[in-house]
Parts: sequence; C-alpha cells; structure tokens
Amino acid sequence: SNRNQRNPGTQVNPFIYARDASRNMKPYDSEGNFEYYKRGYTDFNIINEINNNYVTLNNSDLLAQVDLKYQLRENLKITGIYNTRQAKSDVTEIQTEFSNYANQFRQLGPFDPEGFLLTVNDRNNRLFQNPATPLYLPAVSVLPEGGIIDQEGTTSKFYTARLQAEWDALQDVKGHSLNFLLGSEINSNKQSGYFDRGYGYLSTSRTTTPNYLALQRLIQATDLPDDEKRPYNGRNLLTGTNFYPTEYNRTTASYYINASYNYKSRYALQLSLRNDAANVTLSRFTPTWSAGIAWNVSNEKFMESLESKISNVKLRASYGLIGNDGARGPALVAYLNNITRVYPDYNATGVSILEPENTDLQFEKEHILNIGLDFTLFELADISTNVYRRNLFDLLGSRPVAPSLGYASKTFNWANMRNEGIELSINLRPVKLVSDLTLNMVMNVAYNKNIVLSDATGNKPTIYQIAGPQGYALEGRPRSGLYGFKLAGLSSDGLPQYYNGKGEIVQAFPASSTDFSNLEYQGTRDPKYSGGFTPTLKYKNMALSAAFIFNAGHVVRLADFYRGGSLNSLFRDDQNTPGDFADRWTAPGDERFTIIPRLITDLDIDNYNRVGFFNESIFGTYNANNMRTVNASYLRFRNLNFQYSFPKLSKRLGMQSFTISGEASNIAIWTSARLKGQDPETLLGGLNIPPVKSFTISLNANF
Repeated sequence: SNRNQRNPGTQVNPFIYARDASRNMKPYDSEGNFEYYKRGYTDFNIINEINNNYVTLNNSDLLAQVDLKYQLRENLKITGIYNTRQAKSDVTEIQTEFSNYANQFRQLGPFDPEGFLLTVNDRNNRLFQNPATPLYLPAVSVLPEGGIIDQEGTTSKFYTARLQAEWDALQDVKGHSLNFLLGSEINSNKQSGYFDRGYGYLSTSRTTTPNYLALQRLIQATDLPDDEKRPYNGRNLLTGTNFYPTEYNRTTASYYINASYNYKSRYALQLSLRNDAANVTLSRFTPTWSAGIAWNVSNEKFMESLESKISNVKLRASYGLIGNDGARGPALVAYLNNITRVYPDYNATGVSILEPENTDLQFEKEHILNIGLDFTLFELADISTNVYRRNLFDLLGSRPVAPSLGYASKTFNWANMRNEGIELSINLRPVKLVSDLTLNMVMNVAYNKNIVLSDATGNKPTIYQIAGPQGYALEGRPRSGLYGFKLAGLSSDGLPQYYNGKGEIVQAFPASSTDFSNLEYQGTRDPKYSGGFTPTLKYKNMALSAAFIFNAGHVVRLADFYRGGSLNSLFRDDQNTPGDFADRWTAPGDERFTIIPRLITDLDIDNYNRVGFFNESIFGTYNANNMRTVNASYLRFRNLNFQYSFPKLSKRLGMQSFTISGEASNIAIWTSARLKGQDPETLLGGLNIPPVKSFTISLNANF
C-alpha cells in the first residue's frame, strides 16, 4: 500500500485558528487580496500560512506471507506461517521563505549600543544573541533568507514465524472429545530512522543556503521557543545538533500449549499455558495461563420443554494470568550532544540521559476472572451477559522523579490496579411489523470501574501535576481521576480565592506544594457507563439503519479560561477573548452573582509575585478550579445509513448485486449545556478537530 498526504504545518491548526482568532481578522480585504495582521512581529494571513507552512506524509507498506499446512495423520495437522512486512515513512515539514513562521526569524529592530531601548531585538526570541560578541549584542538573524525544512524518515522491518501442531486425541469417543494445540512463535520489529533540520530552504529551487549561526544557536541558546524543540522526556533532542538518528529493536519469543475437552456438547473444559520472553525486560520467560469451563444447559433433557421460551443457554467461566512486555526495555536511553563554551579550546562532547536504566523492570501482569451467561429468549432476542474482574499488577508507567537526578521521569513497575464491570448485549431478531416491513436491533451496555490499589514509586507529585486536565492516578482512586481546587468565589476586589485543606480561604497555592488536601476529587475521566444501539428497518429492497452511542458517569474540564497561562497571552488583539469574560466581575458587589474574575493587571501580578505566587499559581489554579469541571456524559447520533438494492436490474446486467447507498455521519450530539457546544470527546481526547458531519453516496456493483 502507498499513502501520500498533505496537511497544515504543526504551527498552523485551522480548527484552533477558527476557534481562537479574533472575529475582526479577515482573510481577504474588500478587493479580494490577502489581508495581513501581525504575528511574531511580521505579517500573517491564515490562507497564506496554510499554503506556505505544511507537512507532507509519504508512507509505503509491503506485506508478504507464506502459509504451511501438512496433514501428518488423520488426527494430526502441522501448520505454520512466515509473515514479513516492510514499511517506510517519510514526513517532511516545510515553512517556506514566504511563511510567517520563517519571516519571524528576520524581524530585527534598531540597535541601541547603550542598551537603554527595549526593541524587537530584545523581545523576538527567534533572534540569536551571540555569546561571542560583547554583551551578546547586537542580536542577529540565523535565517537571513529562505525557510526551514524538517525531514523525518523511519524504516521498519517486521517478521513473524509460527509453527504449531493440532492433535485430535479423542474424536467423539462415547461422547468424549479431547484436542491439543502446541506451538511456538517469534516476532521481531526493527526500526531505524533519522531527523534532520535544514535552515535556509528555498522553495523555488528546493535547496538550502545554511547559515552557521543557526547551528550555533541550537548549541548555545538556552531559551528556544517550544515549537523549535524536539522534546523527549523533558529534554530537547536538538540541543547542539540539527540531526539525530534513532534505532528501535524489539523481539519476542513464546511457546504455548492448549488443551480442550468436551463431553456430549454439554460440558467443556479448556486449559492453556504460555511462556513469553522479550528483549525489553530482563525477566526472560514469564509463564501465563488460563482455565475455562462451559455448560451448554440447553443440551440437557430438562430444557427440552422450555425450548420455545428460552434456548441456547450457556454458562461459562474462566480465570487466568496474562502478561504484557511493555513499551521499552531496561537499558539507559541517552544521546550525544555538543557542549560549546565561550573559549573554543574548552568545547566538549557530552552525554544527555533521557531515560535511566532500570534493570528491575518486569512484565505487566493481570489476573482475569470472567463469568458469563448466554441465552435466547422466546426465539426473538439473543442475550449475552458477562461479569469480569481484572487485577492488574506490576503495571509499567513513566513517573516524574526529582529533577536533581538529571531527567524528568523514569519507567517503573509502578502500580497495582483493579478493573471490574458488567457487559450486556442484546440482538433483537427481525420482527415483522406490517406486511414486508421488519425491524431488528442490536444493543449493548457496559459498566466499568477501576481503582489504583497501590503506587510503588513513592512519588510525591506537586498539586499542579495532579490537577492537570488529563487526570492523575492516585492510590485509592480511578486511574484517570480528575482533581481540582475548591473555588471560594471572588474577593471583594474581584479576584478568585480558594479553600485550602483546612477550610481556610487563600489567594492561591505555591507551585511546589505537595499537600494533596488542597485538592478535591471531582470524578473520573473514564466513562463508567457506555454502550449503543442500532435499529434497522427493512422493507422489500430498502434498508434504513441508525447508530447511536453513549458514554456516561465521567467528567471533563472545560478548556482553559486563561489560555497560555501568562499575562502576556491573555489579552491579544489577534485572539478571541473567552465568552465568559462578558460575565466577569466589574464592580464591588458583583462577587455575589458571578465567579468570573475581573481583568488582571500588572499591579495584580506584582502583588501575587511578592507573596510567592507566579504564573502557575495565579492562572493554573483558576483553570483547574472545581467549577470548571463538567459532566461529560453524552448521546451521539453517529450515523444514518440508507441502502436500496436492484435485484432485477443486476440480474439483467449479469451482476451478482447492484446497490446504491447513502450515509450521514456525526449527525448530532446531546450533552451538558455547560459545554456550550464543545464536543466532550474532543476535550477528553485532546483532538485537534472534533468529529465533523459528513455525507456519502456510493454505488456498489458485484460481478
């Protein structure tokens, strides 16, 4: 397969722009020409930027498989497969010389040798203040011409080899059947890749005119903008270089044996044992197993009289242990980087540790108990129920560690967790309503609850890490528990205030605080209830079906009220102001009617700073207050499908079938009014673009 695609660049998100851009900003002027506004001290137009700031993706995939089957005896069969796959992915991101992004690197202001003027040179963080010049002045451009090109390539090679034997030891001997399956499997995944950034890219000639200052800036600058970094575990991979390679090697080996026994199609027993090993853990072979039993109650004689009322009754239960080798191994992950000093004789090559070694990593493991009941009621509805409990332990996860260790996080077998729930599915068989009109429906509903039983890392996160919109796993709470600060309304001066763990009213909390009592648990981000239903109407050659899904019992946090988390990012001419600002505090006494604070000033910031509160404490606390947590339950009308078949026409034309169909997707959603039109799935998943309505008409001919 081959796939070629072009998307807007990572700095250009059309949905975010449409949501956040000021309504006074128009893409075209009255004469139909681009209308430009200032962004990053240079001209910006969204249409021009999409045309000149883009990503191209080229993916190719080749798959080949050989199957082996050999009947050694009548009751013994040997099978095997060899599967190989090669994939190549090339991602190129280009900001041409005509893009706003590239032109930001060329915006220089007047040079003041005395240093009394605060100009663009001091504010534009795309410029480079060279340590080799006196007082780091003047600031210079590292991109005097051209744009920027980022190229990332990955080549992946996969293979799977499996050999197994199937032996029917007993074949209905006096009602007894016994079967064995024995096999072994090896899987391999090897990947190699690279990332390369080129400065001075000219779109007309597709060449670069590099400037040595661009590389020097990567080596020596300590405050690069986030959109110029390639982050990994708190580090920038482009520190001191514009190129780096990557390698990944994962191999697993396993052998397994299954045994299944059946007596007169009434009683069944199944046992399995599996042993797995992977090069990403030091514990080589980890045994897993499962055992299951089933009773086909309907095959018992005492059920014969009830067959018209209840049939196909089957009781089943299973228990077992499964394992997962996780995402990475115990080895240290590091990269070489150049260390450049003012005196060149002292330049050196250093090693930056991205992830430390952890030789204690083990497989993730899980004990699973399932109990189920299947039956058919009045020959109208097929019903299946399942109750499960999953005890997970030695879970792998990256957890924050003390910055003094030299890295931001470390992979641990960090926790034990329990998952339990109930699942119910109902398939309503076609029911004749009138004449040729029939109705059938498929419904399912599930309940799930999870809880973190223990946290083995002894980690002490800050309250702001816990209060993030993505949720946090704390012992005794759900894996994706959402936590926030308890808002105590507004002060008489119109600023927010909060309750601390002692019930006292405070202005904010220190950014380094680890006192969990200052937080309030607000619910889980994972739905407790989920399901859907799909009714289908059929009339002669026509069929009409609809699909609805729902999720309930979970919460989500509204998008940040203080976007950007700093005073400079709050009130910008090029961005919309959140509509909530219309209900803000404007005069003493308003605190009785609103919880929206007044506009914050530089003087307010100074007052906060004097008592030790900075941006995260000022803005992050309000963004994460409990009044901004909303019920995320919803019912979505996912799609509506109509299909019409032409049996006579297809027969006349020598076709097996000919149909025409139409489908509408993402038709409507019903959710909390407090979301004000925002899609809860978008907020929960962090998607850039919410599901959009789409309409499709298709013709299908089979010969």
